Order: sequence, then C-alpha cells, then structure tokens
Amino acid sequence: NRERQKLIREQNILKQLFRILRVLKPRLEQERSSVNAANLAHARSDPHFHQYQTQTPSSNDSYPISQQQEADIRYSTVFYQIKSICRHCYRTLKHCQQEYRKNQETIAKEFSFMQSQIGYDILAEDTITALLHNNKKLLEKHITEKEIDTFVKLLREKRDCKFLEYLSDLCVSSNQAIARTQEMICKSVLEKNSDILIRTKLEVKGCVEDTILDDSTGPPIGFSNQNILREVILTWDGKSESIEFMAGVVRDQLAHLRREEFRNILEYYRYQLNLFSHMCFDRQYLAIDNLSLELSIELILTCTKSENLPADLRAGFCRLMIHMHVNRDPQEEVTRIKYARLWNQVKPAISLNEYDQTISGSLEPTEKNENRPKFEATMKFVEDYLKTVVEQPNSFADREQNKLTHEVVNLARRLIFFGFYNFEDLLKLTQTLLGILDTSKVLSSTDRLSNPEQVAAIVANAKSQKYDHVLPTTASFSVNDVVADQQSDVLDNLAYETKMNVIAILEFILDIRLDFRISRLISIFKKKYDRLEPSIHGIAADLQTTDIECIFDSNSVSITEPNLDLDDTKGKTFLKVLLNLIMHDYQPLVSRALSLLFRHFNQRKETLL
Repeated sequence: NRERQKLIREQNILKQLFRILRVLKPRLEQERSSVNAANLAHARSDPHFHQYQTQTPSSNDSYPISQQQEADIRYSTVFYQIKSICRHCYRTLKHCQQEYRKNQETIAKEFSFMQSQIGYDILAEDTITALLHNNKKLLEKHITEKEIDTFVKLLREKRDCKFLEYLSDLCVSSNQAIARTQEMICKSVLEKNSDILIRTKLEVKGCVEDTILDDSTGPPIGFSNQNILREVILTWDGKSESIEFMAGVVRDQLAHLRREEFRNILEYYRYQLNLFSHMCFDRQYLAIDNLSLELSIELILTCTKSENLPADLRAGFCRLMIHMHVNRDPQEEVTRIKYARLWNQVKPAISLNEYDQTISGSLEPTEKNENRPKFEATMKFVEDYLKTVVEQPNSFADREQNKLTHEVVNLARRLIFFGFYNFEDLLKLTQTLLGILDTSKVLSSTDRLSNPEQVAAIVANAKSQKYDHVLPTTASFSVNDVVADQQSDVLDNLAYETKMNVIAILEFILDIRLDFRISRLISIFKKKYDRLEPSIHGIAADLQTTDIECIFDSNSVSITEPNLDLDDTKGKTFLKVLLNLIMHDYQPLVSRALSLLFRHFNQRKETLL
C-alpha cells in the first residue's frame, strides 16, 4: 500500500525504527558475546569437544550443534526479546521500501549502519538484499569487497543457502550484469574460499556386456558407445556421492539415514548453480574460464537430461548451460533482415539450402564447423524435450516442471538467435512451438468427461461472476469454455514468461521468413532483368502478376518454391493459437500476440513495402 508507505516516511517512523536499532545495538552485541562465551564453555566441558574440533563439520554434522545453540539462545530471554524487536524493525523497513523509490532513498542513507549488523540474525542482510534488488545505482555505490567477504564468511559459518542467494542477487540487477560485483565475487568465492563449494565430476563407465573384443584372445579393446554410463559425482567436506543416487534417496527412501543430509546438499548445490549462472551472466569470462573446465557441456547436459533429478535442479543446469557455454564467444546473434545487399553477391536463384548458409550468424566457416558439433546433443535434447511437452494434455499444469520448461525454451531461444538452426529446421520447430501454446488439446480431454457429476463440478468451480453479463440462456455455453477459462487462471508468471519466449522465437522465425522472401524477390529480379532495361511499369506489372504471388503460395508444388507455411494447415493453427493468446489476462503477452496477428495478415505488405 503506497499510501501507508508514504505515511510511514512522512511521520518519521523510518527514523524512529533506526533509532531503536541504534539504541539496542550495544545491548545486542553484549548479550551475543555472553551467549557465545557460555556456549563455548559448555562445548569445552563436553568430553567429545576435541573430537568435534578435529573433524571438519559438514552442514549435516553441525545441524544438531546449531540446533542446541539456538535452544540456548532462546533460554536467554533478554537476548531473544532484543532480537525479536530488531527483527520486527528490519521486517518493517523491508516492506516499506518495496517498489517505493523515495523510501528506498531514505533507508539507503543508513546503509553503513545496516551493514554493521549483518550476521546478527536480525534480518539485516535480508533488508539490504531487498533494498539492492534491481537497484543498480545502490549496488554499484555500496557493495564493496568488505560486504562480499562478510557474506562469504557467513556462508562458511552457517552453510545457509540464503547467503548464496544474496551473492547471486548482487551479480545482476534488472537483468543487467554488475561486472564489478561479479569480479569481486569470483575472486572471493573461486580463489580465496573455493573450499565452501561443492565440487562436481563426471565419471564415464562402460557396461561389461558391451565390451568390444577383437579376434584374438587378448583383453578388451574398448566399449560400445551406445551404453556408456555417465555418472555425475558431487564432493563436499571429504565426502562424495552420485547426484542421481542422492536425488533418489530424497525422493523415494524416507527412512534412509542420510536422507536429510542429501536433501540439504542438493538444495545447497542448486543455489550454488544459480550463483554460478549469475557470475557468468552477460559473458563474464573471469567466471566462465574458471568454471567451464569443471562444468563441461557433457556434464551439464547429462544432468539436464536426467529424469531422476528434480525439475528445479535440472532447470539450474540448463540455465548454467546458457550463461556458461552458449552465450559466449564466438557466438553472435544473426542479422534477421538484411535490407542492404551488394548486387554482385545476389545469386540468380536461391534455395533453402543456399539461404541457410547466410543465416548461420557471424562465424567464419572454420568456426562453424568446430562449434556446431559441440551443441548437437544439446539441440537434440531441446527438440525431444519440447516434443514431450507438446504431448502432455496441459503443457503448463505442473508448476515444478514449468521451471525446467522455461529454461529449455530459453535455451532454444539462444541457440536459434545464434544461428545454430537452419531455416528448414526452424520451420519444423515452429510446429512444436505452436503445439506448446495450443490449448485445444486441453479442451479435447474434456470430451472424455462422461460422468455428469464431473461436468457439474467443473461448472461449479468456474468463476461464474466473470460471465454474468455474457452467459446465454440457451445451452450453447459449453463446458469447454469453462475449462479454458480455468486453465488460463491457474497459469503462473513463469508460464507466462515461457510463452513470451516462445512468442519471441516465432517473431524471429517470421523475420527470417521475410528475409528469405526478400532474397527470393531480389534473385528473381536479377535473373530476369540483370542485363535488360525494361520500363519501370513493365517490371512492376510482371513482378506483381507472375513472380510475387508464387513466394506466398503455401500450396506450391514447385521444387524451386519451398513451402514456407508455419503449421502445414495454411496458417489455421497459427491463427488459432494467437487468438487464444490475446484472451489471456497478461498484458505483455496479449500485446506481442496482437503484433504477430497483424503481421500474419500483412505478409505481402511487409515484404513489398
């Protein structure tokens, strides 16, 4: 509520909150020191103290100790009350600054004081992170090596995932990389404190039954490539375990002795992957060069493809693939539409094959040959995964799976924009993308509802007030309409962002199709009129009546004129999907869908003008 946020500032409540925090700070430090001293004395009196001292505690080993310490702290009534007051103050500050620039500026004046209270477990670091979120100016001004080292120190002491999240937030602001902060975090985490990270290793094993034997009686000479086992091993605090095994224990074996430890390790590792992605964001080569040696394309793809891992962890690997291996040199975005062309480079005839060579980005031929094979397996995974999404009755029903779908679509977008797909493959991929957006498959599943009670339940759960002013009195209102409305209501923001990425890919494909049509027109013009000087009116008439229409004919059977239809249904599926998208309640998606709809009905105009 902006009015209440404004009132809190105008009534000087923000200043009063900081006065309370300043008054309580000495007492907080005193009580904290007393509690720490008492805990240390209690630990020294424990006969197992030396045993704890000689061992390197893992996050799981230290859990009972930290739990006991928390219980001891709660015994200290004064300390607990002081902490509660401070936490309420910081929680209020956090809410007051949310999406309100003036309050952010007021609170930022006390930034140094808040920094001095990091690590007291009174939500100071939460408030600072919320204040800096998407605020590039404050990030660049206030975040120094001291703050980075403080967060890393707290991460080492508590092994709490939230400090990994804080470091991630400091790397990127409003989808823009903060290069200076990225460099400081890289030096602090990767060079000085690399021991707090979970290490990753890919082990390749061959199946015994697939051993390749030569004709002699000698030992095996190798393994078949079809059944090579790739196993990713995580190492932490002197321990190591297969990531798939740990995920299986967490998912299926509730009584396993190490289930809680494995769950904590996988959660910590997921946040670590997110930190790595933000450290590499926008081609930060200090991080990319350090991390890409350990986290290879093969390792990341192995984990992304593994259905034994949870969807959010697979999404983290997919995101890392984008920022560490795909969005880096020598990849550059292709030029979508080339309006300026050299006459001597225009060919008299152009086919899909020849045109593909012109949209492969800015790479030299040698770089293309070396770079593309590295991502062939990744491209195959993207295509296969998107097809499985299309086959699902509702592509966005599973919110956890939506996280992975979002990252895979984002990966596909990057690969397409960098020219890894030729034009012919793009036309085939379009049908898959339209299938993801098509909700008619959801409606078709309602045709199987033969039970009247099921139909009644669906109608009862619908938001009837939304249709009060348009509901017909006849039976023409179908259950399908209700289900369609329900499906649009349950979509979360991530699903909308995924659809936005699909729309961006479709816009790119339309641009490439437009460029191909322009290239075809120019090649036809050169073939017919290169050495002739006909009248301008004759040229225009000939092009309009004989040559122009053929490049728009989706039913063309000519070998020289490829079918550029996006959906193999003369645009009906494309049109149906766009009409469905403009009925959503998400304004950016509606706007982009309308833009595509206008382009669909103005193909000739945008080509000729």
